[in-house]
Amino acid sequence: MKDLNIKGDADSPTIELDKQAGALEISGNSAPENPTSYYQPITDWLNNYTNNPFPKLTVKFKYVYYNTATSIMILKIIQMLDELNEKGHEVKIDWYCEEYDEGMQESGEIFAEILEHAEMEVIVYKDI
Repeated sequence: MKDLNIKGDADSPTIELDKQAGALEISGNSAPENPTSYYQPITDWLNNYTNNPFPKLTVKFKYVYYNTATSIMILKIIQMLDELNEKGHEVKIDWYCEEYDEGMQESGEIFAEILEHAEMEVIVYKDI
């Protein structure tokens, strides 16, 4: 497995997957024209993860905004992470949201409730 670095723009999030650190971070806005295609490298990578797992995988979602089509991909990724945890791979999931963004905080809480085997922490921070 290789590192994955996709630079985001106004409509697409930045995706950074650091194999050595065992870390995946998705940040920024997400309203790409074709979310399934945009997120395909992540789902492919997660499908191959069990072949060469890390001692621990840390996943950070740091969205500013995402559209409904992206929410389907977020759900898919979260379900894949939950399955990895069920199979015995340690997965830590963090959902970051700004203090004023109650909608994003609520979204994180809803995604966290879907998990059956892994846990997701909703981390609220103040904008500096």
